[in-house]
Amino acid sequence: MTPAMQIGDTRKLKIVYYSAHPTAGRQNLEHLQATMSKTQKREPAFDDSHRLEVALPPILGRPTTLELETVPPTESAIAARIIQLKDADGVIFIADDADKDRTNENLAELRQNLEDLGCDVPLVFQYTNLARMDDFEQMLGSSDHPAYVIDTESGVGIVDTLKAITKLVISKEPN
Repeated sequence: MTPAMQIGDTRKLKIVYYSAHPTAGRQNLEHLQATMSKTQKREPAFDDSHRLEVALPPILGRPTTLELETVPPTESAIAARIIQLKDADGVIFIADDADKDRTNENLAELRQNLEDLGCDVPLVFQYTNLARMDDFEQMLGSSDHPAYVIDTESGVGIVDTLKAITKLVISKEPN
């Protein structure tokens, strides 16, 4: 995996939201857009292809832009998922305990795709519909990665997840 894309002096980080649930990634982006619209001088750009571009304050002295994308949720879109992962700097995996079998399959697919691409990117887990993470972390084998319980209705945990993956991606960059 190549380091974060450079545009002039601006650091551009691509974060992919990976989920089997058809709206989970988009709900994250919608919440982030609404939250960041209140705090940024220019509104984050959100388009119909499930991408959100967010300009951050300088990090380590450099302007930084996040390019947030969701993967298509359908199994028939595996090729599109692979293309999106190809140049990702980090991945947020969204797990939903409403369909544990599908979540397990989706995580196995993600891991296989990353391995096939030779990608070693930071991974953060995001859990929806959970009162307790412990059982799910054990089932997915995700306890080695940061994890957050989120509520897509209220937005609780969504910004924290994005902050965590951003910090991991930046810490992996060469100085």
